[in-house]
Amino acid sequence: GKTLMGLSFLATALRRHEPAMYAGFYESAPRVLASAEGIGLRLRGPVDAGLLHLDWQAPVEMSLDVWGHRLFDAVRQRRPTRLFIDGFNALRDSAAYPKRLAGFLTALLNELRAQGVTTLISAELHPIVGAGVDVPIAGVSPMVESTILLRYVELRSHLYRLIAIIKVRGSGHQTAMREFRITKDG
Repeated sequence: GKTLMGLSFLATALRRHEPAMYAGFYESAPRVLASAEGIGLRLRGPVDAGLLHLDWQAPVEMSLDVWGHRLFDAVRQRRPTRLFIDGFNALRDSAAYPKRLAGFLTALLNELRAQGVTTLISAELHPIVGAGVDVPIAGVSPMVESTILLRYVELRSHLYRLIAIIKVRGSGHQTAMREFRITKDG
C-alpha cells in the first residue's frame, strides 16, 4: 500500500492543478501508471499534460549525490508542490558510506522544504508482520514533520492492513490504528 498511498498523495495535488513529481526505484513509469489505474487514479492525462513527472532510477550502481543533484534539477525545473520518493530502502542500500545517510536525508528534506515541496517518502519496515517495527534509519524523527505507519496484522488467519499516525510535528492527532483497504475505487 506504500506506493498507492504515495500516488494518492500526488493525485491530491493534481486535482488542484498543482505540479507533482514521483521519484521511484523499483517500479518503472508504465507499472506505476498501471498500479494507479488499478485503484481508479487516472494519472496518464496529468503525465501527458506535463503536470506529473515520473522519474525512475534503477537502484543498482546509484550514487546518492548524483541522484540528489538530478532530483534537485528536476524540482527546480518543474516546481512541484508535492514529491513522492518511493523507496527509501534503495537510497539506504546505495549509500557507499551508510553513516552519511542521515546527513544526506536531512539536507535533502531541508532543501525540498525550502523549495516549498511537501515530500512523502516510503520505506519498507521489517518485520512486515509481527509485533516489532524496526525504523530504517536511526534518528529519523527530528528530520521529518510527520510519520505514518502502514503495517500488516494477522487476525483469525487473515492479514489486514493497518494505518496509524505516529507523529505530526506541532499538532495533535489520532493515535488509533485503523484498517487500510485498497480497492479498485481507491
